[in-house]
Amino acid sequence: MKDRRMSLRNHMIGAGLFLLVTIALVAARRAGAIAPDIVERGVNVMIGLYFIIIGNYMPKTIEKKHGVACRPSRVQSLQRFSGWIFVIMGFVYAGAALLLPVEQAETFTKFVLIPGVVLVMGRMAWVWFTCKRGVSTSTGV
Repeated sequence: MKDRRMSLRNHMIGAGLFLLVTIALVAARRAGAIAPDIVERGVNVMIGLYFIIIGNYMPKTIEKKHGVACRPSRVQSLQRFSGWIFVIMGFVYAGAALLLPVEQAETFTKFVLIPGVVLVMGRMAWVWFTCKRGVSTSTGV
């Protein structure tokens, strides 16, 4: 129970920091201290950092999946794969926000996020299907 409270507290602190930085960026823009595109870039960099943090955290948590009899190694493999995809997406998202013009960054990040999410969802479906049917794979995953 203590771990859940700490986890919830950490998530609330992270969300609060995200909102605080966003409010500070908008306030600075309204005061004329920064250009409007800096706000968009700053928020997009924070979104990229969020993907990196979530991707880093994902493989470190393993929970029993109720309703599906699946080996923990399969679930851990899925979480590692998803974590890597999220970390890569986060770095690319933040890098595009920093280096590309704002209009190009918006388009580019969609072509990074959509395939990444499709890859993770496909892997989730594969794990669910193989666990549900009790299919054994040659790799043991």
